[in-house]
Order: sequence, then C-alpha cells, then structure tokens
Amino acid sequence: MTHFHFDDNTLSDAEKFQELLIFANGCAKLLHSDTQKLKSYHDLLEDEIEDLPSAADFLDKGAGALATLVKSIDYLGEQTAVKIDQEDINLVATLKGVVERCRKILEDGRTITFAPQSQFTLHGNVYQLQNAFLDAIQSIVQASAPNTATNVELEQKHFELNELRKLNISLSADDYIMVTIHAETVSSNETALPFDTQVYVGGVARLHDGDAVIAADGTIRLLFPVQTAKNNQQTPQESWKGTETILLVDDEDMIWDVISSMLIELGYTVILAENGRDAVEIYENNPNAIDLVLMDMVMPEMNAREAFHLLKKIDPNVKVLLSSGYVSEEDAKDVLDAGALGFLRKPYRMSDLAKAIRNIFDVNK
Repeated sequence: MTHFHFDDNTLSDAEKFQELLIFANGCAKLLHSDTQKLKSYHDLLEDEIEDLPSAADFLDKGAGALATLVKSIDYLGEQTAVKIDQEDINLVATLKGVVERCRKILEDGRTITFAPQSQFTLHGNVYQLQNAFLDAIQSIVQASAPNTATNVELEQKHFELNELRKLNISLSADDYIMVTIHAETVSSNETALPFDTQVYVGGVARLHDGDAVIAADGTIRLLFPVQTAKNNQQTPQESWKGTETILLVDDEDMIWDVISSMLIELGYTVILAENGRDAVEIYENNPNAIDLVLMDMVMPEMNAREAFHLLKKIDPNVKVLLSSGYVSEEDAKDVLDAGALGFLRKPYRMSDLAKAIRNIFDVNK
C-alpha cells in the first residue's frame, strides 16, 4: 500500500505537505458523507417523534450541533483544497503504468483487466493520481476472491444532479471522466476497504475537483471533471519532445512505470536498469546507443555516485541527469561538479522532466 506516515524521514517537507493536504481532504470527504447520513436519520426521527415535545427539543439541539459540524468539515475541505504541481497528463498512460505495476506483484490466479477505448487528458498531479490508483487497485484485489479478475474501466459519462445525490456526491450535473475499479467476485468477509485507502483515494479525487464513491461491495468509482488541455507552461510543448534513447536507472518499479510512460509520451526510446551496476553494464554493452542516463542517486548494489565515475571511464562524454527524492541537489554537488548535467528533485512534473532533458541535449549538441 502507499499509505503515508507523518514520521517518514525519507520525505521532504514539501512531500509531507502534499500528503497532509490529501489526508485532510480525504477525512473531510468521509466526514461530509457521514454527516449527510446523520442528517437523513435525523429527518426520519423528527417525523417519528413529532408528538413528543421533549424529544423534539433534543433533536433540535442535535440538528444545531450537526449543522456546526458540517460547516467545520466543509471549511476544512475548502482551506486544504490546494492543488500542487498539476499539469496536463495522459490518464490512460498513467493507469497503464499502475496496472502493470500491480500485475507484477499479483498472487497466482488473480488478474487485472484494463482495455481503454479512448484517450483522456486530465489536469492533475501524476504522482498523487498514480498512488491513489495503486492503493485502490491493490485494495480491491486483496478483497477479491481467489482466482478472480479485477477490472479497471475508464469512460466519460454524463451525470444528472439526482444521480450524483444518490451517490452522495457534492458535484454539479455535468460530464465526468469516471475510473471504475471492481472485482468480479469479492470475498464475503473482506468487502470493506481499509479506512486509510478510503481517505487517500477520496482526498486525491477532491484535490482534482472530483469525488470518489466506494460502494458496499468494495467497488471504487473516481469522478474527475472533463477538461481540455491547458496551453500553459506546465504542458509539455512539441519543442520539448525528442527521439533520443534514454537509460532510466531506478530501483523502484513504480518509478520505472511512471517515468518511462512520461519519456515514451515525449517521444524517447527507454532502456531500463534497476541499479548502478546494471546501468554501467548496459551502457558498456551498447556503445553509442544511449544518448542520456537518467539516474536515481540512492540505489542498492551501486549508487549513482559510484556508477557515474565508472560511466565516465567508459565514455568521458556520457550525459547524466541525476534525480532523487531522498537527497538534495547540494548533496549531489560533487557529482555535478564532476560532470553530471543536471538534477531533478522527485516528485517532478512531466514538464520539468521534458525541459531538463531538452536543455541537456540542446546545450550539449
């Protein structure tokens, strides 16, 4: 699971802030849903005891407390609805990367199907979305019966206001991109999804101007507004794309899936290596075939610092772009001074990646 822990020292303050926003929005979403249920129960009780003045008085006081609670919850959601590092992303490519990651760790007999019929663009944060999708899919898979399939579906659908209200969703009648994740057969005693999954998935949906619905059978539906691509500096331009070959070096499978999807969408050919030792071997065995090495600083077996100096011995003109979510650019200064051509702090947007790569190729022609 991708659940966040506030005492995780490997996360930067900025990453903790992003996760805190998701946590706050997810809690606000669940609390809002529960207060709406309480309001319904209150209305039913009010009809039942209209001839009992003393009970009606208590109900009035309860209604007042409930109204105050609703205001507090809505205020929490409004004040934490901060959208960080969003850009136009290919939703199909993002989901494909997550599905492939999940397939790698599936138990025997379980499968995941995903066959999108259309392409969809969503303005959002790719890391938040991929973590929400990963959490949702893994939770559904774990709740499913053995030897059964989990289906991931993606479609555009129009919702009327009454349909949204039945789903307890506070959105306007409109067209929405809907991601549905459900198992063909669920285990009868494991249909309830983990609370932290509900918080995370709901929080990410709200931070993308959408919402999430988790049915009693464990089916998860995420709704996002239909949006047209935004022509701003966050959207990768044609001039940022290329056709070169890039060696992506990282020990995290999820980074492989997400970053390689970004690179492929930008037009690059991608070769994968899971540590510095593999990267050196691949580079040495493919002379003049790799145009850039995109390498994480912290890896098992051989880190980027060691691998970089070996790559320089093989090819003094090797182009290396460093990245990390654990160390700062200052910590990588010795490698940069030795000839590495840039540093990207994880998580980064596709536009940041695109510009960093083009800057290296265009400046070092």
